[in-house]
Amino acid sequence: MNVSGWAVVAAAAVLPGFAFAQEPIAPTTKPVAVCDALRELKTVNGQMVSVRGIFHFTHRHGGWILDQGANGSPCPKMPRKARIWWSGIWLESAGDPNLEGGPVSFAEEQPRYSDLIKMSDDLNKGDERNMLVTLVGEIRTKKNLIIVRAPYDRGDTMGNGYGEGGAFPAMIVVKTFQDVQFVAKPNPQ
Repeated sequence: MNVSGWAVVAAAAVLPGFAFAQEPIAPTTKPVAVCDALRELKTVNGQMVSVRGIFHFTHRHGGWILDQGANGSPCPKMPRKARIWWSGIWLESAGDPNLEGGPVSFAEEQPRYSDLIKMSDDLNKGDERNMLVTLVGEIRTKKNLIIVRAPYDRGDTMGNGYGEGGAFPAMIVVKTFQDVQFVAKPNPQ
């Protein structure tokens, strides 16, 4: 093999995404919106990602992140079977000993998911703003995911996903978070 042939092989080994085809979402790089992560869910399943959205947490149900643009409504331009999914991703701590899908191969870093929950608790004491945040962690989905409309015209979904009623199609096991901004809550229409 000549020198230029070895250069192509070396580039492919060192820069596999750059040398031939870019991955839609690269692990832990520039943050993507929740809807973008959900559109590429099969591709990024099990990978480290950075996802940006509106953080929500209740002590009764747990935490989730919503797409800032869709705000809980289904994401636009989704595959046919995913058109009813909420524009949200369920959240879990890397320190949870009973993680669905098994433990992660990384340790939680500062600031921790529990710090984000504390910030949310403090914000919810009368503040009328949302927390826009970038979460870094491992995204997971289920191989045989089924999410359907809930009965009795409840207006929500349910299934074998994550979170309350299995309604979330994906889960992020949070390694850390960054770039918290406080933004006005959207006006109800």
